[in-house]
Amino acid sequence: MNLKSRGKGTSREKEELTIGEVARRAGMRTSALRYYESMGLLPPPRRASGGHRRYDTSVLELLAILRMAQQAGFTLAEMHLLVAGFDASTPASERWQQLAQTKLKEIEAIIAHAQQTKRMLERLSQCDCLHLGECLHEYQREGLSPVPSPSNESEQGTLFSQNTSECDGNQSHF
Repeated sequence: MNLKSRGKGTSREKEELTIGEVARRAGMRTSALRYYESMGLLPPPRRASGGHRRYDTSVLELLAILRMAQQAGFTLAEMHLLVAGFDASTPASERWQQLAQTKLKEIEAIIAHAQQTKRMLERLSQCDCLHLGECLHEYQREGLSPVPSPSNESEQGTLFSQNTSECDGNQSHF
C-alpha cells in the first residue's frame, strides 16, 4: 500500500471534495485538515476558482491511516515520517515496522515508569509514619526513593527536622 498521495488525474470525472465535505466524511474539523496540510501530512489540494480547496477522494484513506497512527500513539512528527519521510518505493510494512519498533520502546519505558509509580503509591497508601521525613528515610533505606540518601546525619538534619519538640500543633512538619 502506498501511503503517498495518489496524485491528481487529468480526468474531470474524478470526484473532488470541498474541505467541508472531507471534514464531514472524516469526522474532523476543517481547521484540522488545514493544519495537517500545513504540517505536510496531507498533500496540497487542487485550488478551484477563488482559491477553494478541492480534494481527491483518496485523501479520505490517507486521513484514516493518519487516524490509525494517532490511535497507536504516534506523534504528528512520526505521522509525517510515516507518510512523507520515506522513499516512495518503501513498502508500508517497512514503514510501520520501523516506526512501531521505536514507539514500542517508548511505550515500554512509560509502562515501566507507571508500574514503579503504582508500587510506590501502593506502598504509600500503607504508610504508618508520623512524619513525612520518616517516609523518605524508610524509602531511602529500601532503595525506593528517587532522592538519594544524604551521606551523613548533619545533611539529614538540614533536609528534615527530626526534632518534633518544635511542633506547635499548627504547622505541618516532616
